[in-house]
Amino acid sequence: MESRKKGFESLSRVAVVGASSNDAKPSAKILRYLLSIGKKAIPINPRYKTLQNQDCLPSLQGISEPENTAVSIVVNPKVTLKVLKTAEEIGIPYLWLQPGTTDAAVLSYI
Repeated sequence: MESRKKGFESLSRVAVVGASSNDAKPSAKILRYLLSIGKKAIPINPRYKTLQNQDCLPSLQGISEPENTAVSIVVNPKVTLKVLKTAEEIGIPYLWLQPGTTDAAVLSYI
């Protein structure tokens, strides 16, 4: 587990799936934190064009260099499962599932 955490942290690019404009939400805090420590943070949410002055992508499929991008998932479990499948298809090497993003189907998949 520790080596996976280090792998996640070693990448300079991190996509935040479920990024929000609501500063009280964990996804907004995660995005802000990543930017504050110098990461190339990529917000993922089809509802926005930009978040925290970053271009927002509608899905993981829009990421350039997926093999060099980690993903923090901050969505409900039904969306998480789809995100996991997409991440696997495009070659995302590291994923971080935030609290509240898993259910039995997600746990069975991983």
